[in-house]
Amino acid sequence: MGKDKKNSKKSGTPNNDSQKKQQERINKHVEDEISRFKCYSKTSKPQTSENIKHKIVDQVTKNQKNKKQELTNNNRNLFDVSSSSECSYSTKNNDYDDQKMDDFEILEEKVFRYEGSSLNYYKNPFKLKNEIDKYLNMPNAMIKKAFINNKNNQLYLITDDPHTCQYLSGYTWPKKAFINGIQKATNKEKITCIAIRGVDVSIDLEDDQFKNLMEKEYQIYDIKRIIKKSLNNKPLPILRAKVKQDTKAKELIKFGIRIGYSSYRIEEWKHEPKPLQCKKCNRFNHKSQDCEKETICPLCTGNHTLQECPKEKIECSNCGGNHPAFSKKCIMMIEKTKELTESKNVKPQKIFEKAQSSSLNDEQLQNKKDNIKNNRNEKNVNVNSILIMIISNLSTLISSKKLDMSSLVKINQAIENLTNLINE
Repeated sequence: MGKDKKNSKKSGTPNNDSQKKQQERINKHVEDEISRFKCYSKTSKPQTSENIKHKIVDQVTKNQKNKKQELTNNNRNLFDVSSSSECSYSTKNNDYDDQKMDDFEILEEKVFRYEGSSLNYYKNPFKLKNEIDKYLNMPNAMIKKAFINNKNNQLYLITDDPHTCQYLSGYTWPKKAFINGIQKATNKEKITCIAIRGVDVSIDLEDDQFKNLMEKEYQIYDIKRIIKKSLNNKPLPILRAKVKQDTKAKELIKFGIRIGYSSYRIEEWKHEPKPLQCKKCNRFNHKSQDCEKETICPLCTGNHTLQECPKEKIECSNCGGNHPAFSKKCIMMIEKTKELTESKNVKPQKIFEKAQSSSLNDEQLQNKKDNIKNNRNEKNVNVNSILIMIISNLSTLISSKKLDMSSLVKINQAIENLTNLINE
């Protein structure tokens, strides 16, 4: 009897039933994986069932070895080899160990977020650990990572242990924890901006019937009408609104909305990138608080602020055009916006190199402005000469009191040149 006990101590192998169950699970898993690989494998490189089977068996055996090694390491740390309870532990927990080894899934990390008014005080990792261990009330808790997020000042607890996850899911921290207590952080709802096109300007957005329809039926709120500033704030048939639920926004974009018997198209609002522009000198790529240049009015290029402008003329300080310096029509604004849009798909190092190569110094900028002014002056001279030619030919026709075809041809040709010049 003593020899049998010693043999059972040394062996510690699982019984035949557990081995058969384990082998059946492995065979079933292998068959499922073979069928899955056959369905999704590429036609250019067809894989045979034998190759697939070998791959899956290697994957399973490797996973089992890792699991067994983990269990062995845990047992060595928790139990004394010389104790008499070793035999009972090995015989009782064989089925449990086999069940653990049969688990082929990788445990995923779970993140618990908490917010509180005094969490900034615990950015020190030693203070944070002591506070968690003091108030968590779980001796065997397996916290993989804990830190205070610098962006939102929230406590993050990360674990992949199922028991710790279950405990933290229902745990309420004491009011004394972290000085003033902490509670689970709530997820902020994602707000989607949408554009509603074709809505006539006669529709009153403040009307109660219109508001109730939008909020209750479509969950649309904060509706505003778009106006055209360059046309004396002319209202346009476009509305900008917000939707809280992302799924609802996608549904509205797909199907649109109905007001009465009319249907309206919904699009996601496209936020155009706007380059960084100084409000002091109207140049780009720096802020006004970092600007060392003189103040230039964006309306008339005078040495005063926008609020002090007499508004006698409108001239861009960047390109010399007939528009404010912050207008979307400005050539410099268009170039900077284009660079900003293209830089989204470029690596940061390339963005820096591109910004250095594309930045214009004061001399280059002045040359560009002079060229634009010269072109405008040449255009004005050409227009004046054409108008003089038309008037002179008309005067000859009137004075002669006869139908002179050559003068008519010249007038017609001058008018065509004038229209072409205006359209350029």
